[in-house]
Amino acid sequence: MGVVATRKKPGRPRLRRGPRGKIADALRSARAARGMSQPQAARELGISTSRLANWETGESRPRGLALRYLLEVWIPRSLEGREGGER
Repeated sequence: MGVVATRKKPGRPRLRRGPRGKIADALRSARAARGMSQPQAARELGISTSRLANWETGESRPRGLALRYLLEVWIPRSLEGREGGER
């Protein structure tokens, strides 16, 4: 008997759970730079603590306006002065 190839079902690819990404690391570093706990940072961002935890572990990623705000405002302000001087 030969080997039977199985076909994958069509549809959306599953999100691979693996090492954290750059956004997750930047978010965690920004929160640490502010000296905030996850609940404090989540409250400031207007999201649930579990959502922030998922973003920081790479289980999910921020999208849309949340992603834009984090990348353009929250993370840079948090890390300002920490990486070699003021911007």
